[in-house]
Amino acid sequence: MFKLIKTNILNASVSGLAVVERELSCFNTEFHSHPAYELVYVKRGRGRRVIGASMENFNDGELILIGSDLPHVWVSEKEMKDADSSSLVLYFKKEIFGGCIL
Repeated sequence: MFKLIKTNILNASVSGLAVVERELSCFNTEFHSHPAYELVYVKRGRGRRVIGASMENFNDGELILIGSDLPHVWVSEKEMKDADSSSLVLYFKKEIFGGCIL
């Protein structure tokens, strides 16, 4: 269905944390995975998300935690393509919690 792209979001991060705010016309990234955990808050937007083998709808106001190396993608609905989509994403390495995350 999708070709998986391997990325390393925190490659240059010394702290093991990165925060990214996205203001887009639509969510339409490549199907990807990375070693960082990802906490996504969807401020505005709706569509379908694929996380691992799960495919579900997403809407405004959702908060989703994605595990390390778990393939995922967010795709806005066709009728939303010209609308504003916005998210706030926290990327982090599990090591910042001192071994509390398995």
